[in-house]
Amino acid sequence: MSVSHIYRMYTDYNGYTLDFTGPTMIITMKVTSLACSVYDGTHRKEEDLNNDQKILAIRRTPAVIEYLSYTFCFTSILSGPTFNLKDYLNFIDGTNSEQGKPVPSGIVPALLKFLAAAFFISWTFVFSADWEPFFDADWRDSHSYLYVAGYLFIICFITRCQYYFAWILADSVSNLSGFGFNGYDDNGSAKWIR
Repeated sequence: MSVSHIYRMYTDYNGYTLDFTGPTMIITMKVTSLACSVYDGTHRKEEDLNNDQKILAIRRTPAVIEYLSYTFCFTSILSGPTFNLKDYLNFIDGTNSEQGKPVPSGIVPALLKFLAAAFFISWTFVFSADWEPFFDADWRDSHSYLYVAGYLFIICFITRCQYYFAWILADSVSNLSGFGFNGYDDNGSAKWIR
């Protein structure tokens, strides 16, 4: 991972290029969470785990096809979201539903997330994250510290909006496939919070 970032800095310093480092970071997060889940399931005592660790613990080494399909899952390889192998395997074999009920349609949660993604990408179209004044010492000196900090906060938010867009849009695609369903609440409504 470090070599990837150093290479990117060497070839396109201070630029913006969509390259292999994004998917590599996603794969790094997935492999790291898998390592923790396998360790929790194979090397730690049950009483030492918290509730989340008990649920997500992997009790055996995953098969090669399970590992590869999890790592390169098409709904999340480019921009996330990351998820745990246990959730992925439960989704694949259909045990992510409760009491044998089928997984409900993910159209409504996906549409809501799509609208949220559209909200975030609209910020990047309407407002430009102009970083140039921030690097000008005369501009910084002519404004108060509070104004400069506020300006920095706003342009950082506008810059992050494009990443929020990609992440939320990928999450909505996952919901359309049925992934992300987390059972039903006390009122019988479907939960899409995984």
